[in-house]
This record gives sequence, structure tokens and C-alpha cells, in this order.
Amino acid sequence: MTRSISELVGRQVRKWEFERQGPEVQERAMREQRPVVVVSREYGAAGESLGAMVANELGFDLFDNELVTRIAQSAQVREQVVATVDGRRQALINEHLAGLFSGSTFTESDFLRHLCRVFFVIGRHGRAVVVGRGARFVFDPKRTLRVRAIAPLEARTIRVAERESLTLDLARRRILRKDGERIAFCHEHFHRQAGDVLANDLLVNTAYIKPEHAADLVATAFKQRFGTVTLR
Repeated sequence: MTRSISELVGRQVRKWEFERQGPEVQERAMREQRPVVVVSREYGAAGESLGAMVANELGFDLFDNELVTRIAQSAQVREQVVATVDGRRQALINEHLAGLFSGSTFTESDFLRHLCRVFFVIGRHGRAVVVGRGARFVFDPKRTLRVRAIAPLEARTIRVAERESLTLDLARRRILRKDGERIAFCHEHFHRQAGDVLANDLLVNTAYIKPEHAADLVATAFKQRFGTVTLR
């Protein structure tokens, strides 16, 4: 898994380096964050699938929960990622980080600092869909479409039981445990409630709207809000 993550990040770094050579590099450097999509989700609400489909629909890079966590935890990989932005933007990131933590907006921890730094680098490049890890509390809401995938517990239980070959009782227990972990993560690190409706721009109930149809809605909302210029 470590090798596959490193290879994936390596390809992403090369892509970002190539894009920096384009004619828009100076214009991009003046922006603090380019538009991105962030997907948060209840466990079993198909948020990961929704994020992947939105990325495919928009032609954006996908950064799922595991990928951003591994980047934040690995100093070598993190350095690769941070090096893809120039000195001016790295200074902006450091300034933003200092503001977040000095104002007690977030809990002080090395992991959270590294996680936020990864998010800020992704935001400087843009054209990305980020899934999970409290990203909706970090990215600039003016430049972010924040989507949350939800579903009733019964629907999520059936989905998880089928997906993970569990009994309905075990699936329900896993969902409650995972939901509890995510609630604790948001509260501990960001001092926010995971279920805060106003921390989202779009709520999608995947019990009634299939992820592939929801992806169309999200892509349309993104284009309407930020325009098609961000897709190039």
C-alpha cells in the first residue's frame, strides 16, 4: 500500500509540475485557493463513490480519505507535495496555518498541521475533489463546493451489510462506531459538529438519489457557481 500511495502521489506531483509550466502560472499564483469540491459523508452513505464520480464528471483529481491521511503522516511524501507550490504560495500557507492555530480555531497537533498543509496545497492547485478528514472546515467556503452525503440508518445498514458481507446487526454496529469516530474527530480537532448543516452547501440523500445521479447534480452546481473556466 505504501508503494502504491507513493506512486500515486508521484504521478500527481509530476502533473502539478507540468501544469506550473503553463501560461496561467503567474495568474494562478495570485490566488489563495482555486475552486475545489469537498465531500463529507455519513458511514455507508456512499460518499466515497459520490466523490469518485464527481471527480470523473468534472475531470478533477480525487483525494480520498486514505490518501490525504497517508500524505499528512509521511514526511517524505508530504515534502514532495508541498514542493509543488512556489515560495510565495508556501509563505501564504504558513501564514494561513499560523492564523488558524493562534486563534484557537483548531486543536494544536502536529498531525492536524500537516493535514491542513496538504489541504492548502491541494487548494492552491485546484481542480480537485477531496473526500473526508474534515476538509470542509479547512478550505475557503467562498472557493469550495461543500457536499455532504447522508442517508437514513436503515438504508446505510443494508448498504454496508451487502458491501462488507456482514449481518444487519453487525453492519449497524459498525456504522454507529464509525459515525461516532467521525463526530469525535470533528469535535476534537476542529471544534465543530459533524452534523452542522450550515457547514455544507449541498446535502445529498443517497437513499433516494443514486450516487451517479447525485454526481450530475454536484457537477452542475459546481459549474453554476464557479463557471466552466475552472474546468480547463
